[in-house]
Amino acid sequence: MFRPLTQDDLGGQDESERPQMPDPNFQDGSQLKMRHLRHFHPELKLKPLNEVDAFYKDTFIFIGRNGAIKRFSAKKSLFLFGPLNILRRMALFLINSGLLCLSVGLIWLLQIFYLLSNKPKAEMVHYAATAIYTFEAVVKIVGFGLILQPFSYLRRFASYIDIMILIVMYKSFAFPDDHHNYYALVVFKIFNLLFCIKGMSDVIKAVLYSVFNLRDVVILAAFVLFILALIGNRLFAGNLRQRCVLSSNHSIALNLDFEPFYFERDEKHLTCGFATYSGSCPEGYTCDNQNDENPDFGYTQYDNFGGSYINAFRMMSMDNWEDLYHKVSNI
Repeated sequence: MFRPLTQDDLGGQDESERPQMPDPNFQDGSQLKMRHLRHFHPELKLKPLNEVDAFYKDTFIFIGRNGAIKRFSAKKSLFLFGPLNILRRMALFLINSGLLCLSVGLIWLLQIFYLLSNKPKAEMVHYAATAIYTFEAVVKIVGFGLILQPFSYLRRFASYIDIMILIVMYKSFAFPDDHHNYYALVVFKIFNLLFCIKGMSDVIKAVLYSVFNLRDVVILAAFVLFILALIGNRLFAGNLRQRCVLSSNHSIALNLDFEPFYFERDEKHLTCGFATYSGSCPEGYTCDNQNDENPDFGYTQYDNFGGSYINAFRMMSMDNWEDLYHKVSNI
């Protein structure tokens, strides 16, 4: 089943023999199953092997040290490096042996150490990280190919994280005082490093598959919040602007040119209402509906659908929901 890749294997295959679906046992990034290990000789690790899944055309595979299956295009990468080219074989060896991941992981940890310790930017660490990340991108482009063929470098989402990090790092050479974007993007490098851990690719795929299957639940929850937001907008629009204001007959010297004096409880304005079941104001205060601003600097409001939807989500997630409950129950 598994044998070294030869020039005869690069001639393509008969389309009539091609199955309709790929074999789930040999998916890209998956672990080699135990029942297939008896057909696999350890000396074949980290060497280009013939394609074992007849569904794929013009591809070959690598089996890494951790037993992970990696699939590559048999076409020339960058129109120069074929599967048996010595430079491409060296690039594929670095990718599948874990040496590339190890060097990238060590320099990433060093960068995070400087980030968390709030130390000033270390020029040597920055130069070393730029060199290693650039080397990583070049090796992967030579090994995978750029974009034209399946399984190429730019057909992987994680590759765009690498490119953005490199752009910002090279930009920092031109603008040495701007490091905020550089440090923020470096954190996302962890998503690439996760795939270096044995079995992590299968775990991530399982999580993404589970999240995708929750789409109906998410749509239902969004629809319920939509209905609650509409109800809140119809019932409470403008009501949260009603506040308890110092009554004029209890103020000795009330200057009407100044802003009214609101009653505060726990450093927050007390809402009120005019219905019989509404909360009443303390002695010396009266309910005023002429206020122009909603509570919490205008963010807590039912005056439009957006604010109502946010409040419905706030109640569902129980994010300081008691404060919103007391505000609404008083009007």
